[in-house]
Amino acid sequence: MAPYQWGFPLGFLAGIGGIGVWVLFWTNLFPLYPGVLHAEGMIGGFLVIVATGFLMTALPRFSGTRPASRRESGFLIATSVALLSSLLFAWRLPFHTTLWLHITCWFSFALSRLRTATVAPPPPFFLVGVGWAIAWCSTTVWLLADLLTWQWPALSPLSPLLLRGARQGLLYGFPIALMLGIGARIVPMIQGRETPPPTAPSGGERPVIRPQPRFIGYAAVLLCGLMAKTWGQEQLGHLLLALLVTTRLVSDWRVTETPPVRGTLSRTLWCAAWGFLIGLWGPVIAPRYAIHTTHIFFIGGVTLLIFGVATRVILAHGDYGLRLEQRSWAIRLLLIAFLLALGTRITAPFITNYFSHLAYAAIFWLLGVAAWSWTFAPKLFRWKARPPR
Repeated sequence: MAPYQWGFPLGFLAGIGGIGVWVLFWTNLFPLYPGVLHAEGMIGGFLVIVATGFLMTALPRFSGTRPASRRESGFLIATSVALLSSLLFAWRLPFHTTLWLHITCWFSFALSRLRTATVAPPPPFFLVGVGWAIAWCSTTVWLLADLLTWQWPALSPLSPLLLRGARQGLLYGFPIALMLGIGARIVPMIQGRETPPPTAPSGGERPVIRPQPRFIGYAAVLLCGLMAKTWGQEQLGHLLLALLVTTRLVSDWRVTETPPVRGTLSRTLWCAAWGFLIGLWGPVIAPRYAIHTTHIFFIGGVTLLIFGVATRVILAHGDYGLRLEQRSWAIRLLLIAFLLALGTRITAPFITNYFSHLAYAAIFWLLGVAAWSWTFAPKLFRWKARPPR
């Protein structure tokens, strides 16, 4: 079984739990206010697990190394199931502990592949490493705070500034770095734009893996934006993040141009790129509604891109051909449902019954996932041994 075949379904279940908690709260079936549980579940559960499954499949191919072993896959499956099981616990120590173990195990897997690489991974993957490093540091802070509070509940062992930085890192730094690092490689390929494939070094020598200066600069801007948000300079932080994403999307994704491939999936990913842009410029233009406009980034950007990339991975690795990328009602319904969820969510602050609107947005999101799953979930468990197209 390829890693994506367990990573995608477990991650999607985490997403259903992380978004569905608003429906449970609205119907009085969940007693706790789900704000923190929702945010951590969608990033620490949904995004982390799906990204792990994808990268454990892709990294060996991009680096010319061996696939994931049963032991490596087994441990990451176990931590994924534990993440899913502890997703909605009011006590966050089990979730944060499992998340820390999961990310640490992922780093062990990635570093072992990079040490034996015969092909240099695509340069944008440096940002993927930066994103995972941010997630690990953020989770370490959360875990340390949980442990200290557990032992000394009357104390506040870590400064609010440090905890705020950890939250900014996981909820914003990690998805931005991950989406820009992976998207710069995958999205132009799906949209029919030319991207040079990795080539093995001559003479069988191991490649020298060094980050390009421009990607170091991108990482520095990302960290500066997160630090600004941590220190209370929210608008400055959002401005730096928006400028970073705009630079990457215009130069690599060519978001200002319509995709050469005019299929349904290609246009959906183009919409996701605009979701990134609008979602990060929204807080700069309307800082009063930052928490609401940022959901354009999360719903219209991050989650839409996740399902778009998952579609290509399932079709390519399952040897189904790419016909469904051109015309698929499942992808169209996913896009429509996510746009309805997005519109409902960003208008929630202007509606009297605020929590009802959050539940309606969650229901639209869940309907989109159901429509996509009806077509693509049955194809998830077919796999071919040769590399995907």
